[in-house]
Amino acid sequence: MDNDSPAQSFRNFSNTFGTGSTNTFYYAIRNRSSDEFEVGIGYMSTSTALVRSTVLQSSNSNNAVNFSTGTKDVICDIPAAYQLDLKRVSTFKSISADYPMTASDYKVLVSSGSPTITLLAAASYIGPDIIIKNGGAGTVTLKAQVGENIDGSNSLTLTQQYQAVSINTDGTQWWLW
Repeated sequence: MDNDSPAQSFRNFSNTFGTGSTNTFYYAIRNRSSDEFEVGIGYMSTSTALVRSTVLQSSNSNNAVNFSTGTKDVICDIPAAYQLDLKRVSTFKSISADYPMTASDYKVLVSSGSPTITLLAAASYIGPDIIIKNGGAGTVTLKAQVGENIDGSNSLTLTQQYQAVSINTDGTQWWLW
């Protein structure tokens, strides 16, 4: 296969993900005739129309690119910065005081005390479900960022020892699983 031929085994985005704003996926676009590129999150509004809803990186100062003429390659791929680091999944963080979560926190054990755990901005976390466990006798409060919610509320309280939650984000809000 030469560089100008599309791979025949690739599937159409709309056949793979469906259409509509809830069917998002990562995309990368490269213009073969120039240095223009864009990486982001988008969805298919129709079977042939890609909506580039979130630009993560681009040749236009990380803004949407108004591509010049020429052939563009459009693929679905997870950017390296958002790929899961499997070594971190099997580790946990033990805390006993107020704590702002980081992108590398996947399992958080509250060993004692009654801390408040402040979640990351929902849009900045992409990864596996985060597990938070109250291992002590205190009360653990999970707090979302301003304007974000955890299952409809800005905070969630774990009041029982050994109580745990699994939480993840849709990019705008946090949800319990």
